[in-house]
Amino acid sequence: MSEEICSLIKGQTMTVRKISGAALAKSNGEIFYTPPVGEALLRGLLANWE
Repeated sequence: MSEEICSLIKGQTMTVRKISGAALAKSNGEIFYTPPVGEALLRGLLANWE
């Protein structure tokens, strides 16, 4: 359900991230947020949100 909602909002097909390695960093390279990793964990968290 959450994939469909996100896809509708973004106007393109969106899926749950299946690989790790995503992080938000400042322009100097300092990482300030690392999101949860793993499709099963993400789907569980999205189910809580739904």
